[in-house]
Amino acid sequence: MVRLRPFLQGATNHSTLSCLERAIDFVEPTEALFCFAYCTSSGYTAFQNTLGGRIWNLPTRWLLGIDYGRSQPSALKEISSNPRTTVRIHDGANVVARAGFFPRQDFHMKACFFRNANTGTASLLAGSGNFSLNGLSRSIECGVTLSTTTPAEYQRHIEPLFHAADALWNAATNLNGLLAQYLQLWTPGSAPRSGQAPSPAQLARGAYQKFWIEVGYVTRNRGGREGNQFDMPRGVHSFFGLQAGANQALNSTIGNVTFVGNGPPLIRALRLGNNSMEKLTLPFPEEYPFGTYSGKILEFTRQPGGFSIDAYELDDFEKLLRQSPRGVTLKMGSGRTYGYRN
Repeated sequence: MVRLRPFLQGATNHSTLSCLERAIDFVEPTEALFCFAYCTSSGYTAFQNTLGGRIWNLPTRWLLGIDYGRSQPSALKEISSNPRTTVRIHDGANVVARAGFFPRQDFHMKACFFRNANTGTASLLAGSGNFSLNGLSRSIECGVTLSTTTPAEYQRHIEPLFHAADALWNAATNLNGLLAQYLQLWTPGSAPRSGQAPSPAQLARGAYQKFWIEVGYVTRNRGGREGNQFDMPRGVHSFFGLQAGANQALNSTIGNVTFVGNGPPLIRALRLGNNSMEKLTLPFPEEYPFGTYSGKILEFTRQPGGFSIDAYELDDFEKLLRQSPRGVTLKMGSGRTYGYRN
């Protein structure tokens, strides 16, 4: 018996992520193929928290796009770091070599295939949501799951589509061969990157009103709960009006930062970590309406009495950069981007 289940994320209790979970429950797959036009670290975090314990034990293949630089390198690294996982990039060798990662043909798939080779059951999820937090659970998206219970049903309804997706995967470029180049070239929205960081004096006198940073991994310093600490480049303390000692000791507090804009002011420490990076302790994410910091781009803005925080998905922040292109965009040794703007 073929089961067809549509869903409308944002208007019902179902989401792309919950329907992925439902499809996996139905099939108990022995193999999976994920196809997404782009991926973000916040999407990876949401997927990991919900399904990671079940998926990474399977042999999984991922066909992802980097068109227009929409996929975060950190997300590509996180997905590919899992065991029994192989990631390929649609037309990757060509796209990474083109200005602005402009594709010869847009890759816009959002489809996932699950199959149990022992029982013959299979599921296909196809929808509009990408592998981002918004696409998996928050934005208004629409999709459908198609599940089959016999080999004959699979051969008729899903196998032709799987073979077409499989052919795309076989023709794609292995991520390992292009990740370093993509990491070097990538910035949010392919914004021009300046090689000149502002001086401490410029930051201290308020040359820029906003400091933003691609968060990436947030230290899980609160047990199993969402963490609230992450690393920043050396020297950022000047933006927050702080002064580090000439011989600032590792793992010592540089000063305190006051956060305003969401209820009573909150005071949190900024310190020099053991890795010589500056580590900022953020408000607990449940105290601010962010849900998670992982994988997002945080922007701190000077305000009377302190600094406000905004947390953006990558595509939302890219729009802001295009609207106010003046600023400085820089890159850390890890590949994470950060910058200053007004």
